[in-house]
Amino acid sequence: MQRELQFRNYSPRAVQSYLAAINVMSRYFNASPEKITNNQLKDYLQVRAKQDEASPSTINQIISAFKILQVDVFGNSWNNFRIKQAQWVDKLKSALPATRYFHLVFTLPQALHKLFYVNQSCCYSLLLNAAIKSVKQVAGSKNGIGIGANVGGIALLHTWGQALTYHPHVHMLVPAGGLSEDGMEWIHANKKFFVPVKVLSKVFRGILCRQLEKVVLKGEIFLHENMQWRELKDQLYMKNWNVYVKPALAGSEKVLEYLGRYTHRVAIANERITQVTDQKVTFRVKDYKANSIIRKMELPVLEFLRRFLQHILPTGFYKIRYFGFMAQVNVGKLGKQVIALLEQYQLIPEFEGLSTMEIFHAIFGCGKNTCPVCHIGRLIPAHFKEPPS
Repeated sequence: MQRELQFRNYSPRAVQSYLAAINVMSRYFNASPEKITNNQLKDYLQVRAKQDEASPSTINQIISAFKILQVDVFGNSWNNFRIKQAQWVDKLKSALPATRYFHLVFTLPQALHKLFYVNQSCCYSLLLNAAIKSVKQVAGSKNGIGIGANVGGIALLHTWGQALTYHPHVHMLVPAGGLSEDGMEWIHANKKFFVPVKVLSKVFRGILCRQLEKVVLKGEIFLHENMQWRELKDQLYMKNWNVYVKPALAGSEKVLEYLGRYTHRVAIANERITQVTDQKVTFRVKDYKANSIIRKMELPVLEFLRRFLQHILPTGFYKIRYFGFMAQVNVGKLGKQVIALLEQYQLIPEFEGLSTMEIFHAIFGCGKNTCPVCHIGRLIPAHFKEPPS
């Protein structure tokens, strides 16, 4: 493990801390590191957090050290500790129609980045609304461009690129079809594409520009002192906007797997960070312009923090939106109608009504209150009063 940490250019102090974390855990279980299981790690973390009152940074360091040991040294599998993500995905099971799905990505032009960053709450909502309206409008048209159906889907806002640059965009998952006007028929989309991308791009541009113009004229968003709306608007209409449609995903289970990776994610995961010093942070990035080659990027600490902090969303902002027959107000009636028309099996939530600890047990196979001997009974914490001094 020491060689692996040195290969990652960890500082001598970090190497010593990681090795110490593994050694302490080995002594706790009186076992060599390769014999410690993921379930034992979970129990150990509970002990360190509850009894030793270990700080979150210490807990994260233990998890990171054990992950490097298991994955990079021993080549074992690894399960992330993401209970909230699992709960959200499980709850979504009953609302997803069992059909193919298209993945759409709506990207903002560079000229709007400054305006959006200064007016995040308002502009992010406009971005999501414009993406949703454009899909509904184009898909609902009957002139041979759309499928002439009422569609639904899930829209998700992301604001970062691989290098933590400011890059607002919307990921959208849309079932490959929609309901007819009378709601009595499911209209299937083309197998290869959902709607024409060029048309969708122009409609998206028009809707978002009109929405922005309304809030600008009402004075609801702040314009930079050197920014004039008319000049900006002309500049936006001179360029083609990017809307990308990825190949369809087959089945709701694939969609759930995909959403699980995208929804409860932050700008950068811990495993991408390879080295942290007092002066710089080194992390891995995927260069999409060079056939997705993985390379390392170094940033000064303050620049890294600046880039990371610009992706913290405004308080109370919901980055996930449901629309059409998948909206919360429609899922009870229209959602059930879609499921009935497709005549496909429907996934049933597993965690509904369970407590967080019960969900933890269901995901990872054990909980902190499970008896380590029989693995069936539950342990009840005993409280002892200290003798009077």
